[in-house]
Amino acid sequence: MIFGLFKGKVELQLAKMNFAPGEMIEGTLVMSLKKPVKAKQLLFSLIGEETKSERQSDGTMKPETHVVFQNDVVLDGEKEYPGGDNSYKFSLKIDENVLKRSEVPAEGMVGSILKVAKYMSMGSSFVLWYVQGRLDVPMGFDVSKKVKISVTQ
Repeated sequence: MIFGLFKGKVELQLAKMNFAPGEMIEGTLVMSLKKPVKAKQLLFSLIGEETKSERQSDGTMKPETHVVFQNDVVLDGEKEYPGGDNSYKFSLKIDENVLKRSEVPAEGMVGSILKVAKYMSMGSSFVLWYVQGRLDVPMGFDVSKKVKISVTQ
């Protein structure tokens, strides 16, 4: 551990951890800074990360993860954030269509080939949901906290 590297910490206080599309995520972000920090902004985000595993030609599974959804709420703007403990209330409405895929099934011969290829690859995918509080520090390490939540129908 490198001492003096970290500027502080962020904690997220949520009333609950399980949500449905259309619901509000509400809570408090508590930021504890060791000393004043100049930052671009303080953000609260809902993030969906999809992990896809695809079978490789040698039989092994290769996972790839990418962000499929992100909604940011700016809690405070560019300024020098004071040292000590500071609390920020947040609320973010989960989009009604957040769980729906935009995949349009192909028809005809192309659709049949795609279905067979997907079946043969035996690939799988899943989306993990997180909320994150982040103090965006320019040219430095951000102060952040990421918490896993559940978003289901």
